[in-house]
Parts: sequence; structure tokens; C-alpha cells
Amino acid sequence: MEQPLWWNDMKARAPGGEWVLLELFVGLWGLQWLASHNPGLSHSVPGVGQTAFASYCICGFLVWTALRRYGQRHLGWANAVTLLRCVIVCYLAGMVMYAEHIRSDMLAFLLLALVALSLDGVDGWTARRFQCDSSVGARFDMELDAGFILLLSIAVWQLEQVGAWIMLTGLMRYLFIVAGACWPALKAPLFPSRRRKVVCVVQVVALMMCLLPWVGPLAASIIGAVALVALIHSFGVDTLWLYNTARHRDVLS
Repeated sequence: MEQPLWWNDMKARAPGGEWVLLELFVGLWGLQWLASHNPGLSHSVPGVGQTAFASYCICGFLVWTALRRYGQRHLGWANAVTLLRCVIVCYLAGMVMYAEHIRSDMLAFLLLALVALSLDGVDGWTARRFQCDSSVGARFDMELDAGFILLLSIAVWQLEQVGAWIMLTGLMRYLFIVAGACWPALKAPLFPSRRRKVVCVVQVVALMMCLLPWVGPLAASIIGAVALVALIHSFGVDTLWLYNTARHRDVLS
């Protein structure tokens, strides 16, 4: 079906040209706005804003480098949504670094985490709708998911809801990268899978549930354990597929 004229006009207005640095600075302004409007915590604990700022600068530099490497001069609509999610996740990183102060501000933390989770679905829809998906955007989204899960894992552990083993949930992606450095077969591209997306959402929801005030340590441990088992199974399926693919390729060669 042919797209209506207003839709094509909106697509034509998507960020373009040499605007990527400006777009990143807009994200930085958004982070500043968020830090100045969060009730209480940013002002009573200045390190929250400083940590969030440092986290965003690192993420922004990596995104800018990746865009230049692949010849993209702008974020595009989908990456702009992901950047908004990045702003929220970076602010959450600042809060997590001072977890002992956020019990009284847990509602704000969970609401921001819920918004970040919701935007995870919006950027994918935007990429498909505006046909602006890219390898850089997919990697940006994936690494932001991994960082988000790691932050939630740290929060659950620091607030003593679950033991240190919950950190495996957040570290699984990075352990997989380390394993790939030792076994190159794990670096091969994976097939598209809805399972991975579902398991990712399950991890975020489970960790957020562990942080709810009325969820005790026992219930949080059960929720976290079930989510971790699902994550280990998902990584196991992918690892086995990569192993079989590499072995089949070796046989053919």
C-alpha cells in the first residue's frame, strides 16, 4: 500500500546531514533536564548527576565513533528513540552508584526503568515503520539492553534483595564476549530470534519485580533464579547453534 503524503513528508524530516553531534548534545541536555527534575536525589547526592554525565559521554562517544565508521552522518528516527532510552539508562546508572540513597526514591527509579523498557519496543517499531534500521542501530540497542540489565542486577544486589549471584544475569552478555575472544566461533552472526527479545524483556521485568518494596528477599531470589535459568538456556541455545554451525563449516572446508 502506498504511504500517504504526510507520512513521506515526516520521513523526509528525519534527522540528517552533519547533525549527529547536535543530536548527541540534545541528549545531553535531556539528561541535564532529567537530573534537575528528579525529586530530591540529584540535589542531595551530586554524584548521581556526575556519574550519569560520565556514562552518557562514554555512550555518546561510542555511538559517534560507530556512526562515523559505517559512514552514517545522523542518528535517524529509531536511533533517536534509542538515544532517549540511553539518557534514562545513564541517569539510572548514576542512581545505582549511590544505591544506599535510593530506597526512598525507589518509585522514581522504577518508573524511569519502566519508561526505558517501553522505549525498547518503540525504537524497533520506529526502525521498521520508517525503514531506518541499521547494523549500528541494532548494536546500539543490544549493548544498551545489556547495560540496562547489568545496572538492574547491581541495584538488586546492592539493596540486598538477592545475593551476589544475581550479577550473573547482568554479566552474561559480557562473559559471552570474553568467551568469543577465546573461541572465535562465538563471534559469528546469529540468526534473528524472537526468543532473545522475549528473554531480554523477562530479565528486565524480573529484576524490576525484585526491587518492588513489597517483594521480600525470598520471593526476589525465586524470581531472579527463574529469570537467570531462562537466560542461561537462551545463551546455551545460541552457543550450541554456533558450535554446530562452525563444525559444519569445518567439515565442508
